[in-house]
Amino acid sequence: MVAVTAAGGGRISITALVAVKPADPAAGARLIYRTRSHRGRKGEPKGFTATDYADLFDAAHQQLGAPLVVVWDNLSTHRSARMRELAPG
Repeated sequence: MVAVTAAGGGRISITALVAVKPADPAAGARLIYRTRSHRGRKGEPKGFTATDYADLFDAAHQQLGAPLVVVWDNLSTHRSARMRELAPG
């Protein structure tokens, strides 16, 4: 654990997914992640957008060469029209 003060440091967000092979759990898991820093500049996004998630899914799909099963919470970005287009159902 690292103690961090809030004095002028901005904010860092992380999104990640863990990939496992259900047929071969002994093969281990892979962590694929992205980070974003926010320093309060005008027009700078504070968090991840639907496009950022789409890019992460695309990178994971390319790296893994397999379909993705995604489980997530009710964050508004996760429920956006863009995400419904990307992952219907």
